[in-house]
Amino acid sequence: MNIRKANTGDAEHVSKLLIENWLLSLGEFIPKKDLQEYHNMTYNTAKLQELIKNKANECIVVEDDDVLCAWLMLKEDRPFAKIYLSSLYVSGSHQGKGIGNELINRAFNTAKKKGFQEIHIGVFSENVRALKLYEKLGFDFYSDEEFKMGNTIAMHRIGKKKLV
Repeated sequence: MNIRKANTGDAEHVSKLLIENWLLSLGEFIPKKDLQEYHNMTYNTAKLQELIKNKANECIVVEDDDVLCAWLMLKEDRPFAKIYLSSLYVSGSHQGKGIGNELINRAFNTAKKKGFQEIHIGVFSENVRALKLYEKLGFDFYSDEEFKMGNTIAMHRIGKKKLV
């Protein structure tokens, strides 16, 4: 397993990983057409290259036998003094191997090193598996916001975790 900072050459592989994960984890409550439309507008290869280059983002990938199998993105919002665990995806074939936990710990440590005292997250309210994981890790969900993907509006639970 190789955990490293993402580079722009990873964008195409990350894009594929994201849509595959979305179809599996969100496809039960967001139609495939809407997932693909949002993905094509927001996480296509060119957009991911921009996100990777953006210094406000910390982008990490995991490779196993030269195959990209996980992605993590932290987004800093300095004007509001916040950092967000924006994306965390592990390929289905690599889930249950501790990769997600390793990336989450890396996210917490990175946020602390950057001087943040808490980390924020948004999770679809219907993604019960992810919500349970983040609650187990100490996230407190305090509000719900609408999140639009294509023509579908789903509720996003907003949470935070203290990092002290």
